[in-house]
Amino acid sequence: KKKGTPLQPEIAKDPWKDIEILSSFRPLTAAHLAKTLKDIGDLGPYGATPSLAALRIALGEFQKRRSGGIVVLITDGIYTDPDYNRKLAAIKGAMQASPGVSLQAVLFGQTIERLLNDPTVDPTIKVKDRQQALDTLLASGTGHKFHEAPQGAQLATKLAAAIAPRPYFILDRSTTNKMPRTDRQLGDESPRLQPGNYSIGYESVRAIPFEIRGGEKHQFKLLRGATLRYEPPPERRHLTLPSGRFATVENGMSLICSESILVPAKDSTHSAVFTLCLVGRGEQDIVSRPREILFDIVPTSESTKPLARQKSRTTRWEIVPDRTTPTWKVTVDNWPQKTEATIQAFWKSTSTPHDKNRVRVWTEVKEDGAKVAVPLPGFPRADGPPASVELKGTETLPATARAGSGSRRQLVITLTPSDRSPERASGFHEHFGRLLPELVWENGTIVADLEYSSEFICEPGSERLTVTFTWPAKLEFKPKELRVRIIPWADRKKTAVRLTKPLTTRLLDADGRTGRPDDR
Repeated sequence: KKKGTPLQPEIAKDPWKDIEILSSFRPLTAAHLAKTLKDIGDLGPYGATPSLAALRIALGEFQKRRSGGIVVLITDGIYTDPDYNRKLAAIKGAMQASPGVSLQAVLFGQTIERLLNDPTVDPTIKVKDRQQALDTLLASGTGHKFHEAPQGAQLATKLAAAIAPRPYFILDRSTTNKMPRTDRQLGDESPRLQPGNYSIGYESVRAIPFEIRGGEKHQFKLLRGATLRYEPPPERRHLTLPSGRFATVENGMSLICSESILVPAKDSTHSAVFTLCLVGRGEQDIVSRPREILFDIVPTSESTKPLARQKSRTTRWEIVPDRTTPTWKVTVDNWPQKTEATIQAFWKSTSTPHDKNRVRVWTEVKEDGAKVAVPLPGFPRADGPPASVELKGTETLPATARAGSGSRRQLVITLTPSDRSPERASGFHEHFGRLLPELVWENGTIVADLEYSSEFICEPGSERLTVTFTWPAKLEFKPKELRVRIIPWADRKKTAVRLTKPLTTRLLDADGRTGRPDDR
C-alpha cells in the first residue's frame, strides 16, 4: 500500500488482492523513470505479495498488444498463497497464450537452498514442491529463466542479465559436431559468412536452414518471440504489379526483370542494362544462387533469327551483392533504341561434372595457347578428328597496379574452333557460343564471383568467343596455381532448368527510365 494511506476494506480482508498498476506500457523516458521510482519509493510493506496475480495482469497486457517481450518478477521469498496451484495453472495458460513473452524470475536476499533449509518457514508450505512447480513453469516455454541475487549489491547485475536481449544463433551445418556457432543480439547483423550451409535459430524456436554462396543478405523476423520467419525479397512485388516483368520457371520459381534501362555509351551507341533476380514459388522460399546460370538477351526483333544472323554484342555479367534473393546485373552493348528485349535463362543448382581432360594451366594458355576437345554438332566428320577448340589467354594490368596484386587485372580467354570450315551443322553455333570457360584453382575449386563479359562473333568459319574476367583487387593473383576449365553446352544443358517461355521487356529508350517495371 502507499505510505500514509488507509487500507481499503477489501484489501484488509484479503491482502492477496492488493494489486495496483503504477505505470502502463510506454517508452521509458527520463520523466517516466523518475515517476516510477517515486511511486515505488512511496510503497510500504504490508501483508502478502500477490506475485502470481500481478504476473497474470502483466501477461494480459502483452496479450492486448499481441507482442512479445520480457516480464521480470522480483521476489524476496517463497510464495505462500494457499491457492497456489490454481493460480499457477492460470499463469501457465496465460504464458502459453503469449509464447513470445519471456519470464525472468529474480529471487533477491535469499537463495533456494536457504529457503529449503530455513526452519522458520511454515511447515505446511512445501518449498521443494513449489520450487519444482516453478522449474516446470520456466521450462514450458522459450527464454524463461530463474536468477538468484542473495546480496543486495547483486540485484542490479541480475536485473541487467534478465532484461538483456536474447541472442540469435547461426550454426554451420557443414561441420560434423554442429559447431562453430556465432551468436548475435537481435537486431544486429551477423558478420559476413563464408560460403556454406547454415541454420539460423533463436533459443528453442525452430531453426531455418539457408545457404550462402557469397554476396547474399538474408533477413529474418522473430514473431512474438515464438516463430522465425524469412523476410521475402522486396522484388516479389513485381509479381503483382500491373507493369511487372517476369517469367515462370519449370520448377515453379520466377525470373524477375526488376529494371531494364538504356544508357549512353562512349562511342555514341547505347548499352542495355538489366537487373534480373530469382524468387521462389512461395514467399517463405529461400532461393540459393545457382551454381551455373546463362542469360540469352537479344533485341526481340532478332530473337527468332539463327545465331549466325544475329548482331554480335558484348555482354557483361556481375552479381549484385547484399540482395535477399540471387540478383545479377547484365549489360549488353550496342543496343538499338526503342526495342524490346527477349530474355531466356538456363541455370543449374549443382555444378556440371567436369572432365579433367578439359583443364589447362593458365600460364600455358597465356604463353603458348592450348587445345581442348569438346562435343560440337557436325563432328567428327567422316574420317576426321573430333571437334576441338583452341584457347588463347591474355592478361592486362592497370598502369598504377603493383606487381602480384589483383588490382582489377583482366584475364581474357579467346576460343576459336580448330575447324575453319564455313559449313556448320545445325546447332553448331548454339553449342559453341555457350561453351563455359571457368577459372579454377589447382585443387579444382572455382574462383568465385568474378565479374566477366563475353562476346560471340558468329561468322561461319571465323567464329570467336571472347570471355573477359575481372580479377578483384582484394584477391591474391597466383598464376601458377590458376587453371582454365572448359565445360561444353552438351553437358550443361542436360539438367538445366529453363523458363517456360522467354521474358519480354518493354521498349528501351535512351531517356534512362523507360523499361523500369515499377514505373506506373
